[in-house]
Amino acid sequence: MKNGTSILSITSLLILLGGVFFFVSKKNALNEINTIRERAENYSLVMLQDLGYGGLIHNVKNYLLRRDPEYYKQGKDNVANLKQLNTVIVGVSNPTILQNHAELMSMIDHYDKALDIIKNNVDLDTLTLDSYIAFDDIKTIEIVYDIQAANIIIKQTYTKASEELLFIMVAFIVTSVILFCISIISHLKESEVNRYIAQKEKLAASKVEKALSTENSLLKISNKILPKKFDTNIASATLYRTYSIKGERSDVGLAKILIFILLSNKKVEYFIKGDYLSMRRVMNIKGDVKVLNEILRKVGLDVDFHEVNSNKFVE
Repeated sequence: MKNGTSILSITSLLILLGGVFFFVSKKNALNEINTIRERAENYSLVMLQDLGYGGLIHNVKNYLLRRDPEYYKQGKDNVANLKQLNTVIVGVSNPTILQNHAELMSMIDHYDKALDIIKNNVDLDTLTLDSYIAFDDIKTIEIVYDIQAANIIIKQTYTKASEELLFIMVAFIVTSVILFCISIISHLKESEVNRYIAQKEKLAASKVEKALSTENSLLKISNKILPKKFDTNIASATLYRTYSIKGERSDVGLAKILIFILLSNKKVEYFIKGDYLSMRRVMNIKGDVKVLNEILRKVGLDVDFHEVNSNKFVE
């Protein structure tokens, strides 16, 4: 149980760490997309303000038609603002965005030069100057359209990445809560099992201690049993038989106590010394010993009686 809980804790920790790293990597990726999105928005804002109506193209056309120096100045201001887009694009590696930017800068350079051409050729008629500075309007529209389309894709990518990150964050939080609950439940179960095992061990130890105490007490009692001696006039060993009581030490001790109880109320002369039982010879003494052995086995005492030489016992 303890090993299982440890494995669960380690697995949960690894999952959480993996989730944190994955979340951080996704968050960093989202930050990069957000940086590009913010730049794209700034890019579009500057482009719309300084390129279209009221911007560079508008001022170039007005300067061509009216030759008012104010349009030249405003056009140059538009060029300066638009060229600041070079700083906005720094760090962007998307090839489509870079290609669109390069084409936009090429167009801005063309109109910047157009302003100077008009300024340096004020005596030329409008149609002649227009032929010098003409730029493909369709190409201009395509460049602006591509930039705007790329910006839309960037915004959509950011929105999708934000939604994915939100989902990952919610999933991570839910997973963390589930793993935390599982870990708590597992630890509680482990504590409960350990408490149960401890109680069982304590109870078993108590039973063993009690059994040992009882066994020691019985052994002490059995060793203190006063033997019922034969008549002092008896001198011949042929008048009795002697049996060795064989078995586990505790069983032998308890057997001697039961023999003392069983034979004390009978008119049987017997003598217990150590692990030996001597009984006065009667007509069916072997039968009495067999019955005595059966009684002892019925109460769970695994002992046997083996007859020994009485003369040696006396000695």
